[in-house]
Amino acid sequence: MEGCMKFFIWLLSGSVVFSVHANQDWIGHYSFYESADPEHIQAWDYSLTVNKGGGDNLIYHLEVNGHMTATSLDGKVTTDGNQATFAFLRYTGVNLSRDLHSGDKLFVLERKGNVLLTHWKVLQPVLQSNENSCVYFRIKDGM
Repeated sequence: MEGCMKFFIWLLSGSVVFSVHANQDWIGHYSFYESADPEHIQAWDYSLTVNKGGGDNLIYHLEVNGHMTATSLDGKVTTDGNQATFAFLRYTGVNLSRDLHSGDKLFVLERKGNVLLTHWKVLQPVLQSNENSCVYFRIKDGM
């Protein structure tokens, strides 16, 4: 019985380490750029930074800047397997709109092989052609 208990404790401790490590895999800088015209006059740049919060939690900062757009916000990231869900907490800095509410799920990033799929929720890209789930955000670098 003692051997089974030691194995069970070892198994539990390994799952906790895996959970923390899986969260840390999301830490880094991501970007997404969309443009409505070849001259890039109507263009938008999304800059996303994921950091470690308190404990095992992840937090993020997102800025969307471009044609008639300025949004800066912070939020919380929850992970489940190969997916990370980005929930809104508060606006920061200058914002041209204030349509979001605390807890709104903005989008989900999903790792699928070597690509990162974006599944839009409350936050939508500016261009309708980018509304379907697809590869939009790309990792710039890990931290």
